[in-house]
Amino acid sequence: MACAVPPLLAVRLVFGAKTELVDVPHLIESMSGLLDTSVDVPPLRACKLGSVKLLDRIWNSSDVYAQDSTAVTSETFTLRKFLRADRHYQQYFFTSTLKEAAPSKNLGVVKWISSKFPTFQVSSEIVARACLAGALDILQFFHDNCTQVLEKREKFGVGHPVDWGNLTMSAAILGRRSDIVWWLHRHFPDANYNLEIALESALKVGNVLIAKWLLNQGAEWRRRRRNPTERIDACYVAGQERLDVLHWLDERGQIDSGDVRMLVNAAKGGHLEVVRWLIEHRGSSTAAVADAMLATHAAASKWPLKVAKFLREFTKEAEGSPTSELLDSIEGNMRMAARRGRLGVARWLLEEYGDSVDFFVDDKGHPISV
Repeated sequence: MACAVPPLLAVRLVFGAKTELVDVPHLIESMSGLLDTSVDVPPLRACKLGSVKLLDRIWNSSDVYAQDSTAVTSETFTLRKFLRADRHYQQYFFTSTLKEAAPSKNLGVVKWISSKFPTFQVSSEIVARACLAGALDILQFFHDNCTQVLEKREKFGVGHPVDWGNLTMSAAILGRRSDIVWWLHRHFPDANYNLEIALESALKVGNVLIAKWLLNQGAEWRRRRRNPTERIDACYVAGQERLDVLHWLDERGQIDSGDVRMLVNAAKGGHLEVVRWLIEHRGSSTAAVADAMLATHAAASKWPLKVAKFLREFTKEAEGSPTSELLDSIEGNMRMAARRGRLGVARWLLEEYGDSVDFFVDDKGHPISV
């Protein structure tokens, strides 16, 4: 009987050069089996390597462990046995393989695992990974072998059940693949997409066009569970220097002018135009001045100091005195800047806050030796 695993090329070349051994193929097979360690590579490790040839060798070598085989005793332990005889491991192997192959866009491995387990389920997580990676060819393969699609063509009992919903559309948006968003909607308009998360993803990447479309599709503004009135999208956008998106959110009542996190995030990111707009949006109330002081701490760690200087001038004009919390933060920034050799930052902090903070004592009030 022919060997399920082809002999190693090196063995065939060596024995092929020995004319007296050409007519003893079982010797070639035995020597190859003795030297071949590739079949002992864990199947999941082979998946990560992305080699279809290696997967083929492992699969073919596991033929003796098929459920109807009596060639191997039950005491033998190897993952290749589970690959053929344990359905739970098979589903795990199938899912894990696709999780590796989808983001790496390895269509060859996807086709290979599909041919070995042609009816196993493809989870929405796998589809989402393909969407995030922009692997449209893999998505098309899932579509062509999808049970739901095949049943519409009166082909029953074949293909993979595929979950197209949940976070798949959100993943496509985060991957900045608008074409995949439209592809999903065109082929599976009734899938159970999480439109709220998709809307949030659109705002994160600054795609107002898709955000508008999602709202038209029925997406709702998401709120934090602990505080249903708290808006979470604008806080992230403020730190991304997307003033156009903030304007769009403001027009729809999605900007909470009292949320200090927006100002802090913008200051931390060094986004002067966003900080200026937020300050103008809030005015010069006592709370606004206090928030500006808090944001100054975040901005003071950034170079250049354009945002920190702007916030400092704003608080001066509003006649705001630095709070003890701010002074503690400024003191920490000063020491950190000095340790990192950022003399420009340290000099500015000393000039602005030197009268209020003693930078030459430690947290316990002890003098710092220079």
